[in-house]
Amino acid sequence: MGIALGDAFAAKFRGEHRIAVAFFGDGGINTGRTWEFLNLASAWELPLVAVCENNLYAVETPTASVSGGGSMTQRAESFGLTALSVDGKTCLPSMKQQWQRASEQSPVMGQLLSKRVHTGISGHGSGEGVGAYRSAAEIADWRRARDPITRCAGRLREMGALAEGDLEVLDKRATEIVDAAVLFAEESPWPETF
Repeated sequence: MGIALGDAFAAKFRGEHRIAVAFFGDGGINTGRTWEFLNLASAWELPLVAVCENNLYAVETPTASVSGGGSMTQRAESFGLTALSVDGKTCLPSMKQQWQRASEQSPVMGQLLSKRVHTGISGHGSGEGVGAYRSAAEIADWRRARDPITRCAGRLREMGALAEGDLEVLDKRATEIVDAAVLFAEESPWPETF
């Protein structure tokens, strides 16, 4: 956020018609510096788009259990920013409007609602067990109703650009490519040191 704020300030100071974009997670929404940067962007009318990728968990903690005072967008609006909350998988049209608003020297914040879909083996990091803080039903519901690959495949099928079975073929091919790359890396000699 700080780097993007500085870039937005530079753009305004130089009279350049461009915006700066900062991405941060929902865990960062409860840190003071995030709001200090958003406050300055609003006070100085900087061309900043702040994008919160809200996957509903700050590492293992449900964000709702540690965030008081209403929604993230309401917080941003209290600083004078235009704010919106959209589905993180289908957000492009909404965000384009916000980019236009920011290019007119009016900072905005967008909350992209998303979800981490784990394999069911690990959580946010490889050492965390996902079952400790998310139920199997929650993960299954997200995969069934909101998984971006499933949704994209469904849309491509509707458009006639993907036939039945094509996704499985593509998935198998991608797995083969990754497996071959891993095998190549594991079988390659260590580089010479200088």
